[in-house]
Amino acid sequence: MFRGGGGMSHLSDLIKEWKASKDIGPCFTADETLPPREADLRPVPDWLDGRLKAGLAKLGIRQLYSHQAEAIEAARERRNVVVVTPTASGKTLTYNLPVLQAILDDPESRALYIFPTKALTQDQYAQVHQLIDDMDVEVATHPYDGDTPADARTAIRERGHIVLTK
Repeated sequence: MFRGGGGMSHLSDLIKEWKASKDIGPCFTADETLPPREADLRPVPDWLDGRLKAGLAKLGIRQLYSHQAEAIEAARERRNVVVVTPTASGKTLTYNLPVLQAILDDPESRALYIFPTKALTQDQYAQVHQLIDDMDVEVATHPYDGDTPADARTAIRERGHIVLTK
């Protein structure tokens, strides 16, 4: 099996090796390498709460990708949104920003985040919690799963602004 290091040339070598394999090769139906392109960046919307903007700035985020800006605008307009982009492309902000804005606008707002795995739930909890910490606001955010103590479950259901589960 391939034991290469990082980089595109190594990835190309790995793909060639797989395609030549009698076991893996027949599974390939297409192979296309897309050229890199410039990021399509947009300004953070003026209507976003200043505390959210400050939290983003603390995370080093001064602009949004086009899909983020379009998704949060659609959510603000109360339209249904589906975002399909590659891993690590900023999907998390497409739902965290509208949810946090709604909570800042109305502290009675609530959100339930459902993820396919416990690991992803924990990862997303850490990300939203970091943004909330950087905003310096009180937003009750809790994971809720089989490990959640029974005595904490009722409080989380009643008072959690954002509840994350599998």
